[in-house]
Amino acid sequence: MNNNTAIAQICLNGDIVNTNCVNHPEKSKSRCPKCNEKTINRCPHCSHPIKGWEDTNIITFKPRRVPNCCDVCDEPYPWIKRALDELMRHIISAENLDDTEKSELVSFIKDGICGRRINFVAEAPFVVLIAKCDDILRNELQKFANKHIVPDPLKQLILRNLP
Repeated sequence: MNNNTAIAQICLNGDIVNTNCVNHPEKSKSRCPKCNEKTINRCPHCSHPIKGWEDTNIITFKPRRVPNCCDVCDEPYPWIKRALDELMRHIISAENLDDTEKSELVSFIKDGICGRRINFVAEAPFVVLIAKCDDILRNELQKFANKHIVPDPLKQLILRNLP
């Protein structure tokens, strides 16, 4: 992280509390004003600061959305881990997918969630898996994609294959 990059403070539910803890420490809170959840400004896995607003001499940029994963260790942040765990519960309980298919669906989503390179060779099987999902799981996939998936290729792949 360079000297011009600020550190964000985000609650464990994913609400931005402070976009720049370095320049505006007075805005930092130990708990989120929206949901009262604990806040963090570093990755719980590797302690790398969470990227906030970037201060330059010309303009200040706000991140498009709360980051999903750490830039350094690539681990999902707590808010994504919670959402992913919830989605996994729906996938595991899906009756029309066998265990192998459930595992493939989980792997594909996990690979795409942090912006890792998406293997489009695997796109065709993924489309088949989505087609086999029941309405409840399709709805959960759609909600998850709309709220949490930043990498556009994965988001578009999920959304365009949902009825």
